[in-house]
Amino acid sequence: MSFSPGARTCILFRFGSSSKVTPAAQIFARNKAQKPDYSPDRKTFIDYKKVSFKAGNGGHGCMSMMRNANMPKMGPAGGDGGRGGSIYLETDHNIRCLKEVDPQYKGMRGDDGQGCKHRGGNADDITVTVPVGTIVRDHTTKQVVCELNYDKERYCLVRGGYAGVGNMAFKSSVCQRPGDSIEGGPGDFLLAEIEMKIIADIGLVGFPNAGKSSFLRAVSKARPKVAAYPFTTLHPHIGQVMYPDEDMLRIPVADIPGLIKGAHENKGLGHAFLKHIERCEALLFVIDISMGPEYAMTQYDDLAYELEMYKEGLSKQPAAVIASKMDISTDVPDIVKTLRSHTGLPVQACSSVTHTRIFEVKQFLRRFKRTIQEKPKSEKPPAHTILGLDGRPSIVTSMKFNQQRLKRPKEEESEKQDL
Repeated sequence: MSFSPGARTCILFRFGSSSKVTPAAQIFARNKAQKPDYSPDRKTFIDYKKVSFKAGNGGHGCMSMMRNANMPKMGPAGGDGGRGGSIYLETDHNIRCLKEVDPQYKGMRGDDGQGCKHRGGNADDITVTVPVGTIVRDHTTKQVVCELNYDKERYCLVRGGYAGVGNMAFKSSVCQRPGDSIEGGPGDFLLAEIEMKIIADIGLVGFPNAGKSSFLRAVSKARPKVAAYPFTTLHPHIGQVMYPDEDMLRIPVADIPGLIKGAHENKGLGHAFLKHIERCEALLFVIDISMGPEYAMTQYDDLAYELEMYKEGLSKQPAAVIASKMDISTDVPDIVKTLRSHTGLPVQACSSVTHTRIFEVKQFLRRFKRTIQEKPKSEKPPAHTILGLDGRPSIVTSMKFNQQRLKRPKEEESEKQDL
């Protein structure tokens, strides 16, 4: 078999009496699509994204006159346009990060009105699912647009453009054949910064190689990377501490990347790590006790200092201490007693390698979670999240402007007489 230099390479598949010719380029594309995804966002926990939202424009109103063979001047027949598609945010407690949120959303445009009194169809709305505890800020003004703290909470972020009006709506006793129509309004645009307010119920705080990742692997099914060098964890990992005996209770625990001295001055990746700690309801200080009680107390003092210097009151959150690496430590009871008196916090010692006292620590986390839930919380969501766009002045102003343009001449005259 010989091939000419300019011929297109094909591969021939034969199935019985029939044959199918498939180009080699299609086979290559098919095999490439079947490869696993090794993109950096595949296993990365994402708690911050900058997203652009553009609602759909409204459909234009139609200017049309109906004509028949016997009645050439029947009057206006232009239909109204359709409303543009809006974009909503809805919370779901099953979602833990913002990995599924796309960097750009664009709503559909409403259909234009047509003749014969045909109205254009409204565009479908878009719903973006986000985790509970999501905060949306305007990228330009840095103002908070909305804060979603409850499950199945829905908020209209950008509203689609208002529908245009056909000339059929302007027909009156004074003007039988109006020749005016209104175009559809533009949809809202927002360049937003979406971030998670709370990424987990409990956050693990400690210096590099203190045993945070090993502790999370011991108490949950999460599998963060563990190695003998510092800064193994570069992004938070979320693990679920499960209790099958209590209605499948789950406690989300976040493995925060390790801090260093001077983190509040943004040394290393200080601010990027400290913002994760700020989004946890409670803290667990993971202290390495293998070097003795003095070194353990120094670790806690340095961690509390970095948290307090980053944000005042951050170190006063509900907290406890996990004394790790008890399998290679001596005088563990004395070290635990010294830490308890020095910090004033409950202290639990364990070994993540040998799983010593891991069961007791998990029971402690259950009690610790109950103390967090006992804090008073508001029962009703904020008013602006219920009202949606009714509280947004820009939208209300555009709707009032549309209503003023749609007023009939008789209505304007009656208003002038009332004045």
